[in-house]
Amino acid sequence: MPAPSHWYVLYTRSRAEKKVAEALKQHGFRSYCPTVTTMKQWSDRKKKVQEPLFRSYVFIQATEEERVPILQTPGVINFVYWLGKPAIVKQNEIEAIGIFTQEVSNHEVSELNFTFEDGAKVKVDWGAFKGMEGECIARQGNKIILHIESLGQVIRAEIPAVHLQKLR
Repeated sequence: MPAPSHWYVLYTRSRAEKKVAEALKQHGFRSYCPTVTTMKQWSDRKKKVQEPLFRSYVFIQATEEERVPILQTPGVINFVYWLGKPAIVKQNEIEAIGIFTQEVSNHEVSELNFTFEDGAKVKVDWGAFKGMEGECIARQGNKIILHIESLGQVIRAEIPAVHLQKLR
């Protein structure tokens, strides 16, 4: 009877997440490095890049016996521990992360074509201000600065544009 496999969390060297995930896949392991698309700006250009959702972490599905060869993979520092044992992530949590990254990617694409002009009325659909309506004061990158009307004063609430719905 084969040993049960679990999803574990690996701690990796900085900026080595995607390389570690690929190396583990080449060795026959099922690894997962969730990524999101972000827009990077250099002095001469802008470019969409895939960045890890969790810096220095990669998920790996393995058995207890496979842990030693995994640690020998270049870029892997150690397993993440919780209460003295390697942290185990449930399958439904891995799936939820996948759904989240897909939703964020879908929003990123739609955000590029959506503009928020000063004075536009919007509704927040996420975070501490969820459900509140406000007025756009300014834009800084992909964040919008809002005047939250229901609070009766100007609060500098920097909300990612992907979490705003334009009101008519």
